[in-house]
Amino acid sequence: MQCPSRRKEDADLLLSFCAQTLEPEKSAPLLRHIAECADCRAATEAQLAVWDMLDSWEAAPISSDFDAKLYARLELEQPNLSWWRRITQPLSALSWKPAFSIGTACIAMIAVFLIRSPQSTQFVPADSSSQVRIEKVDIEAVERSLDDMDMLTQIEPEPSARESSPRKL
Repeated sequence: MQCPSRRKEDADLLLSFCAQTLEPEKSAPLLRHIAECADCRAATEAQLAVWDMLDSWEAAPISSDFDAKLYARLELEQPNLSWWRRITQPLSALSWKPAFSIGTACIAMIAVFLIRSPQSTQFVPADSSSQVRIEKVDIEAVERSLDDMDMLTQIEPEPSARESSPRKL
């Protein structure tokens, strides 16, 4: 076993041993090592002395008017502030810069996702029995056809042709 007092990774072994929280399979080799190593023995004895002192320490009793004295002292230490100032003072200590920065970054990311839409794709059903026929359309031919149709609607028949043509009711 390597000496726990010389390795930082194993220093908590001595503390766990003194606190009696170390597993028994690790305690036995450590106890043998402490019997042989003077540094580990001294560290263990010092730690056990601290634990004994903490166990024997008793806190002083609190007086019955402790709360009243504490609040009076706090009033003396703190300048007289209006009730509104007492409420808003903790809020003014907060820094809004991080929240503003995070909010701005989130808005920018949402804008990027909304602006950048995926390429339009054609829906092809997963059903293999139905076949979809996709044809390539010549955009110029469609444009010429639309222009021709527009020209035909602008041509008015001659007045004699309108009068001589029979009306359908």
